Amino acid sequence: MYYLSRRFDDSIKQCRRGLEIDSAYVLARIQLALALEQKGMANEAISELERARDQAGAYAVTDSNANTLSHSSPQKRIDLPMVHALLGHAYAKAGRISGAQKEMTILKTASRTRYIAPSWVAVLYIAIGDKDEAFSWLQKSYQIDPSTCCTSRRSRW
Repeated sequence: MYYLSRRFDDSIKQCRRGLEIDSAYVLARIQLALALEQKGMANEAISELERARDQAGAYAVTDSNANTLSHSSPQKRIDLPMVHALLGHAYAKAGRISGAQKEMTILKTASRTRYIAPSWVAVLYIAIGDKDEAFSWLQKSYQIDPSTCCTSRRSRW
């Protein structure tokens, strides 16, 4: 709520309180990173997104545990594509293009075996400045499901 109201300091405080209660709450960590990024705290945002990536990977869903999420699953795989897209975006905005490209590779490789929303790939292309590829991926996203292509005059991307 605070984040959408552009009250980033309050958002940061709220997320940190939530993480004090449950440090494994990945969505709070992601929200914290987004607010930090908006405040210009790129290194802190990247650190939180890297932690979110590592925590999300620990909740891998395998064939043997498809109905339960295992916090200690031995098989790691991309679990939250959003984290990789947001982390790649943060890397690119911080000038760490090789990190952004690594996250792009992870998303594209995973998309060969499971559904990855094309809009997440577009986020990375936007961040690295490749508008033609970004529009190509946004078009793919729109063809799959037009409701995933939201527009906003205040878009952060």
